[in-house]
Amino acid sequence: MELEGAVKNVASGTPLTASQKAIIAAAPFPLYQAVNVAATYPDLAYDLVVGNSTILSYMISIEYILCRPGNG
Repeated sequence: MELEGAVKNVASGTPLTASQKAIIAAAPFPLYQAVNVAATYPDLAYDLVVGNSTILSYMISIEYILCRPGNG
């Protein structure tokens, strides 16, 4: 999971990978803040990552469905 890896990288001070940066940049909400909070408060990490990844996957799915040819 890229978001889980991003949390681990932020917690350890390791730079984010290109794919982690791309996911965070593509999110239409402040995903980096959630990653930062999850890295700072490990007890919240799972809930934050799962919650935000669910929202992001839903948004990507809707965008894909609406932008497919023939869905005008």
